[in-house]
Amino acid sequence: MGHWVAVTKHVFQRRYSSVDVSIVVIAGSTGIVLIDTGGSPAEADELLGDLNEQFGLPVVAIINTHAHYDHCFGNHRMVERTAAPVYGHHLVGEHFRQYEQPRLSAQQANPLLEPEMQWDNVHLLEPTHPVHKRAVIELDDNCIELLPLAPAHSSTNLVVFLPQQRIWIVGDIVEESALPMYSAGSDTFGWPAALESLVGSMIDDDLIIPGHGSVVDRGFVIQQLELLQHMACSVRQGWIQGLSESEVIRGLTKKTPFSQTAIESAVTQGYKHLSNGRRATCLTSPTTSIPNATTN
Repeated sequence: MGHWVAVTKHVFQRRYSSVDVSIVVIAGSTGIVLIDTGGSPAEADELLGDLNEQFGLPVVAIINTHAHYDHCFGNHRMVERTAAPVYGHHLVGEHFRQYEQPRLSAQQANPLLEPEMQWDNVHLLEPTHPVHKRAVIELDDNCIELLPLAPAHSSTNLVVFLPQQRIWIVGDIVEESALPMYSAGSDTFGWPAALESLVGSMIDDDLIIPGHGSVVDRGFVIQQLELLQHMACSVRQGWIQGLSESEVIRGLTKKTPFSQTAIESAVTQGYKHLSNGRRATCLTSPTTSIPNATTN
């Protein structure tokens, strides 16, 4: 962490230590495309200083991988300083209103609620270019594909794919330095389905940059997919058996490596969807053994 790593000649990653968030740069001859902006104006200012020192080129476009605070609360400050357009999933505004704005307003009214957050000057900025379907940004000879997903880690996941270099920048639908985190807007059943679709488009030599942690390969993504499938199937099985949420949570706490917070969120979201008539397909048996996962 703390320095730019060249993934390929034109793609760079830097991990910022507050929550080990990945910031990615695609560098062209006259400008750079920035993927994610950090979790506060202060982090955006630090990031912009690092960009100027390393690249010395203007930011010509900003892409948000999703709408959680650590990836996009720096948007407003970054746009103030660069005037760059912001690309993001078309549901970012809806997610902000449902999840991020209430949390932000509460913290700004009483900073003691989350004293570690530097949110006093945060102004939520939605994408200036909302992405409804596959879109392309051209940077020199680089074709940058923007692929909006169905609800997964959040309802706002936007995957960036560089087909010439076979690089995927996937945000938090994959994490390397921690286990996947179920949080605001996560879809217990949609997440493994969306990731399975992506895995089907990947080849073994592809490079995948996660939202947190080091670059991984397709095999690692498949391991995390199996974890997510196991969680979804366990929640569905508990519903079918008539178990309460607390009973399913206790069972998963004993047999999965996920944090208590993640388990509670996955079960609560899953039961909410099932109670609303959601049909959840199980992609694997809930008795499948859980593979080892990196937990740096």
